[in-house]
Amino acid sequence: MPYYMKLGELPRKRHIQFRRPDGALYSEELFGTEGCVGPTSTMYHIHPPTQVSGWKTLYGTKPEYVETDIMRMRHMKSAKMPPKGDAVTGRVIVLGNADVEMSLCTPAEQMSYHFKNGQGDECLFIHYGSGTVYTMFGTLAFRRKDYIVIPKGTIYRIEFDDLADEDRPDDHTKDEMPYGKFVCFETANHSHILPPPTYISKKTAQFLEHAPYCERDLRVPELPLTFDERGTFEV
Repeated sequence: MPYYMKLGELPRKRHIQFRRPDGALYSEELFGTEGCVGPTSTMYHIHPPTQVSGWKTLYGTKPEYVETDIMRMRHMKSAKMPPKGDAVTGRVIVLGNADVEMSLCTPAEQMSYHFKNGQGDECLFIHYGSGTVYTMFGTLAFRRKDYIVIPKGTIYRIEFDDLADEDRPDDHTKDEMPYGKFVCFETANHSHILPPPTYISKKTAQFLEHAPYCERDLRVPELPLTFDERGTFEV
């Protein structure tokens, strides 16, 4: 049973004329993590989102691990990791293999741009903090102990709330944790973050009764969804 959601105004059928109040056509976009294969979303835009004015190389993202051949027991004391960058540039990869990369982030500043990961899905676990993820699918409010799954190719921006003193660990000052802290798992083998098959019914695709979570636990993006703006936007 597919989990279907819709936000805002939609035409009664897919791939038909959908006109704006001024009579012009909305631009239709078919978004999928693997092109037109697999799960897809149909989105409608006031202005075509296809024009690129320029691009530049910022920094390399390939991690260099200290060890890759020898497995050792390690105790990573990450609690006092100093704040750095924003919710994207502040990520520090600590573990990884051919399938997944795990990074920690204590952002020191807010994101001033939008970001799109074209390499893999992301799953964020919010250890401390709250805020909003602004995406092309709508806005998603989050709080401490939430998991946020962001499919590959999604354009988004994370905005943290100022962290209240009572929500901060006792041994941390505001300078040491101004917004929060999270861990990010990113797929590295072209796979996708999905519920484990052992918890899904093969006949109906519903969560089984012994699953640790179910459809009631899922929260999806909400409105506001539409921003009628023109200009140059950094992604």
